[in-house]
Amino acid sequence: MAHFLDECWRVRWMIVLVVAVVALRSLGVLYPTSPVTVLANKPVGACLGGIVGLIYVQQAFPYEDHGDLIGQALDMNRPLEERRLLAWLYAGLAVKRGLIIAAFVVATAASF
Repeated sequence: MAHFLDECWRVRWMIVLVVAVVALRSLGVLYPTSPVTVLANKPVGACLGGIVGLIYVQQAFPYEDHGDLIGQALDMNRPLEERRLLAWLYAGLAVKRGLIIAAFVVATAASF
């Protein structure tokens, strides 16, 4: 639960944007037919996709520690080949994480 709350704190600006737009629509400040409402809804969909994507990656791959991996790759006490392998592994994991989150963003933003 603590890790989940840390992730929520990390994406707090996206959560604030989503809550603000939902609150403004609930209070009737943003009318459903207003162009401003349409503009405000687009980033909300992307933010929701990003939040869900981050939570999914954290829950599906809890054993991946990107910080530790890059720290090991930059450790000068390790042999060069091992550091090179760790750097490639870090790059691959970062690309995988980015693609998963991007898929959630595109899927959610397309549905709004």
